[in-house]
Amino acid sequence: MDKSMAELVLLAQAGDQSAVSQLYERSYSSVYQAVRALIQDEDQAQDIVQDSFIKGFRELDNLGDPEKFVAWMKVIAGNCARDWLRKRRPVLFSERVDENGEEIDLRHPDDCPDHMPEEVI
Repeated sequence: MDKSMAELVLLAQAGDQSAVSQLYERSYSSVYQAVRALIQDEDQAQDIVQDSFIKGFRELDNLGDPEKFVAWMKVIAGNCARDWLRKRRPVLFSERVDENGEEIDLRHPDDCPDHMPEEVI
């Protein structure tokens, strides 16, 4: 008879590596689909899923309700995917700041009053 996800979580929390493997096998597809909804690149999605499971199993003792393991893993994976997207997102010139935290003026020189001597005078 197959063990329930909750039983597997409890066994995994107690250090049973077989239970860890079964949790991974049973939940991989759901977690992968959640990541693929956010990440188009298949290789990167697989990497994020692997990182998510490592993080999830490392923090397994923090899971309050063993019945919610798959949902919990999807949240972890979604957060990892969003973190990856944030790091990968290009910095827009309109969001640039200098070393003092001051916003850099990127207007065309002809639109900047400091570059129009006749206006300044």
